[in-house]
Amino acid sequence: MNRVFLPKWMWLTFGLLFVCISILVLMVLITSNTTPEPVVRLSKNVVIIVDNHNYTVTTDAHTVKEVLDEHHIGLSSADRVVPGTGNVIEDQMKIKIIRYFAKTTEEYQRIPFKTVYYNDPNIEIGKQSTVQEGMPGQIKIVKSVSVENGTNVQEKMLSKQIVSNYRTKVIAIGSKPKVQERKYLVYQPQQSIEPVAAEKPQLAVKKVADFNHTFQYEIDSTTLTAYTAGVESTGKSLGDEGYGVTASGAIVKEGQTIAVDPTIIPMGWWVYIKGIGYRKAEDTGSAIKGNKIDVYVEDLNVARSFGKKENVVVYVIGPNDPR
Repeated sequence: MNRVFLPKWMWLTFGLLFVCISILVLMVLITSNTTPEPVVRLSKNVVIIVDNHNYTVTTDAHTVKEVLDEHHIGLSSADRVVPGTGNVIEDQMKIKIIRYFAKTTEEYQRIPFKTVYYNDPNIEIGKQSTVQEGMPGQIKIVKSVSVENGTNVQEKMLSKQIVSNYRTKVIAIGSKPKVQERKYLVYQPQQSIEPVAAEKPQLAVKKVADFNHTFQYEIDSTTLTAYTAGVESTGKSLGDEGYGVTASGAIVKEGQTIAVDPTIIPMGWWVYIKGIGYRKAEDTGSAIKGNKIDVYVEDLNVARSFGKKENVVVYVIGPNDPR
């Protein structure tokens, strides 16, 4: 019987292969017999404050975001969460959701009218007459309002526009001296004595030489200056909001617009300025008080050369264009 002998290197190969297989089988057996320990999460009580309600929930979530997702609480991009969504949950933690949004509002405010009084030589002292009834104006204000949890926390004015200007109330105060009717007894021979009424004195009518128009009253010793719509006079530049818009809401116009003290000259009334001509009271100014008038001109150099003119006579005509 012939024996077959394997080469030595083959015996070594078989031996090494047997050892590897044995190690692999042993590792599989060890792994299959090892049971992983479960991850234990302890339930925690959490208070969620959202939309003006407090909710106490029990959760085993790990982060704030997981709790909110678990209870289907949605967030907008502007909402804030305190503490942040990435924070780890702790027992008795309070999670506050702050709802935030911005809105635009419009509101209308009343502009109270002013009252102008002047002395009228055609009305007796102690009497007065309402020449023009006053009427309040209206202004529209647009605001951007920031709201947190239903409460306005910040307001920013976007625009301010005069919808309608007020109408000045004008009252004429009597300055005409009272004329007392006096009766005299005149002796007439052989006739009965009867009282005879004396004639009333005639008042002189004032005439204005440089313009032909009736007027309500006259202002002596007025001081005139000039202004433009630019930054030197108003602080605004071309393109700025409200540039060239007067206090009455009208657009400035050379040859027409003047700024006045509305307690001296009614807004919207026409005047005749001696040496200047007809103008309309359409604007006001912080420095224009009393018998002062600011005349609008377009050119800054013209305004500067205008200077200050004092002791100018102004005739206040009324609301109708006299030109």
